[in-house]
Amino acid sequence: MLPNSQLTRGIVALAFTATMIASFTAIPEALAAGRGAASESRGGAPEWTMTNSSARARSVTPSGVVMTVEKTLHGPTTVSRADTVKANPAAPPDEYLIPENAKAAPAVSDLYENFNVRPNGWTDIVTLTFTFSRPVRNPRLHIAGTGGSAGYEGDREDYWSGLRLSGGEPSTPTFSKVAGFPGFEVTDSEIVPADVIPGLEPTCGVIYMCGTAQVNGTLTSFSVDLRARNVRLTGPAGDPFMWGVFRVTLEEDDSDAPGSYGAASHAVSDLRIGDAVTADNQQTVSFAPRRTDGSDNGEPAQWLRDDAFQRVTPGRRIRLRVPVDSPSAATLAGWVDFDRDGHFDRGELARTGVGERDRGAALTWDVPRGARSGQTWLRLRLAHDARQVTQPKGWAATGEVEDHQIALDVRNAPKRAYRHRHYRKL
Repeated sequence: MLPNSQLTRGIVALAFTATMIASFTAIPEALAAGRGAASESRGGAPEWTMTNSSARARSVTPSGVVMTVEKTLHGPTTVSRADTVKANPAAPPDEYLIPENAKAAPAVSDLYENFNVRPNGWTDIVTLTFTFSRPVRNPRLHIAGTGGSAGYEGDREDYWSGLRLSGGEPSTPTFSKVAGFPGFEVTDSEIVPADVIPGLEPTCGVIYMCGTAQVNGTLTSFSVDLRARNVRLTGPAGDPFMWGVFRVTLEEDDSDAPGSYGAASHAVSDLRIGDAVTADNQQTVSFAPRRTDGSDNGEPAQWLRDDAFQRVTPGRRIRLRVPVDSPSAATLAGWVDFDRDGHFDRGELARTGVGERDRGAALTWDVPRGARSGQTWLRLRLAHDARQVTQPKGWAATGEVEDHQIALDVRNAPKRAYRHRHYRKL
């Protein structure tokens, strides 16, 4: 139990922060959103769920990637509030974040208290370890209003926030600035105030950190140390505290074919078709699978021969060799719109398993009777979970989707030659 004077200072400090929070929307939304909330399905759209406690948080993205956040507290630090900001597909754009609607994603919002204070120095608060169920490439860390400021009877103490990369698997990654961070510097290994100036009005860029940093690499986990830089203007201003509000969004690869074929989206991972995977639609977050912004246009890959689908014959088979990079077992699925009706049908599917470290896989189709010559579409999907590529559309937690316009040249099967027997009339 705190002495009355300290307790009073803590209450006043929280009230001061709540007033300040109301002055700019970036921090921390959990005060209004409530504790332990998770997103709900809206009209059948995939959910983006999150739960949070003082020890750990857990999130499941619409693509199916599971992310956990383990909290290792330093010294006497405690988590006095562990809130979840609900997912909100209608979230407005935020000038400090990219994707601009990154606040659509759920957030961890924690209030840290009782940490050791070094007057006008740095203190380590907590190490946050973000772990993913499958490798992810270049996750983006969105920080919204992380910091603290307290005032009491003319005294004031600010807690400017800092982040330091402290680990990762398979190796420690690096930071790259994507957006925001006014008043802060982003280096390969940390995000720190550019200049600690006492007495300024708290906002994004002053005491509070707001921005998007990319964590570079294909990772199964990364760790950051949340730190507090104390600025004591006069005397102590109550018990120390700091808010920490964090979101993570992932790169995705999206389909290119016209809308009638349905949209497919994959979280970019360590699986790929061909030489490289290009992240799509990086300016916005989506809860539903979607097509690309038009930058790819379904152009054929270099490995796909122009004559790959020439001289195909209904009732016979056609085989396509597809280059892949698969560090672990996966499934490759492919659809050809043989009848050119603008849809991928069940009879137009071919699937095969991909072994660990395989560099290629072969798909074999039985050409249907209704195949017609002309321009059509090929869709390829590669993922670790075979269940996520049974259909031509939808989310997958790993891998890639590739759409290509192809020229289909259908030839009729040659007529059978019959030997006629001649019988002598008796």
